[in-house]
Amino acid sequence: LQPHHPQTAMTAAQPPPGPGRPVFTVAGRRALVVGAARSGLAAAELLASRGAAVTLTDRAATVPGEERLRALGVALDLGRHDAAAF
Repeated sequence: LQPHHPQTAMTAAQPPPGPGRPVFTVAGRRALVVGAARSGLAAAELLASRGAAVTLTDRAATVPGEERLRALGVALDLGRHDAAAF
């Protein structure tokens, strides 16, 4: 029996990055990211860098990396979760 290595099998099935490999775009779309934990921050940054108009909302009044997010054009709705935003 061979040991199971799911990460190796997963990466072997995917083509390597490079020219000709499609990159997804969300240009012209709107995205609402709820929650500014690590995954929410990463999602907001990725979506904004791919052209989406992103709003990030969180209950906290401040989030790490606010300046970087604002520089990418991410709108921040902090300190509450406004039901109207959904």
